[in-house]
Amino acid sequence: MTRNTILGLLAAFILLLHACSKQENVEVTTPTEVAEYVSGFTLGEISTQGEIGVTLARDISDEQKVYDGLFKLSPSVSGEVVWASDRTVIFKPSKPLKNGEDYTVSFALDKVMEVPLEKTPFVFRFHTFEQNMDVQLSGLETDPSNPNRRRIDGSLITADAAEADQIKKMVTAKQAGKELQVNWISLGTTRHQFQITGIERLERESKIIVEWDGEPIGVDRQGMQEFSLTAKGNFDLLDTKVYRDQNPRVELIFSDPIDPSQNLHGLIGVKGGMRLNLIITGNKIIVNLGERRSQPFILF
Repeated sequence: MTRNTILGLLAAFILLLHACSKQENVEVTTPTEVAEYVSGFTLGEISTQGEIGVTLARDISDEQKVYDGLFKLSPSVSGEVVWASDRTVIFKPSKPLKNGEDYTVSFALDKVMEVPLEKTPFVFRFHTFEQNMDVQLSGLETDPSNPNRRRIDGSLITADAAEADQIKKMVTAKQAGKELQVNWISLGTTRHQFQITGIERLERESKIIVEWDGEPIGVDRQGMQEFSLTAKGNFDLLDTKVYRDQNPRVELIFSDPIDPSQNLHGLIGVKGGMRLNLIITGNKIIVNLGERRSQPFILF
């Protein structure tokens, strides 16, 4: 390699670094500087599936509307331009943006109206939500179609929208080492409902392990919850859940369905004589407190 070639490559590399540095240090336009021309624009944090918009301060006729070269994003994003009205123009990315990313937008204001040279491009920034996740599980509930089968209802909650095929990879379940079916009941924007089925009462006590991993949506978070299921013929209290929301209650989850006509008087109560409303549903007894209390109490 000749000396001139090396010098040429070095010069090109320096120019590239200069260009990148210049792009990163693009000065954002102060909104008041263009208030005469722009009345609104995308600002703050948005979803990765969001759109980027600019609302102009005056109507733009159909003849003035431009579609090419209006928006330039850094990091680079491909997409299409749509005029939502005579004043609002939207850039729709062709694929979801990256989570936790800062984007700089250069809007070619001079392409749609006459503006002083120093007023264009109109430069603004926004940030995409940091992705995160959480999983909430119910206890073991009796399958209404088979008293020896159980199910677990759950919710997977994400901080931002995610693709359905990614969501479906995040939760797995096993009973005694055997894979269980995870059925996705509904896939919302950030709240996704699922149901784990096929849980059997075996001859011996068994363990059900539910695991979740945020790797498919780029989240470094894992979790696990274990449930014990008693053997056939044994009647046990499996779990107790306490809810302190607007409807304070305690849920007692048993290994078998409970006869709805069962008289629970004297079997469940609170020391101190608090009035209780007891509801039997499947293998659960819901203990509704007659009054809200700030002091601890003992349920027996």
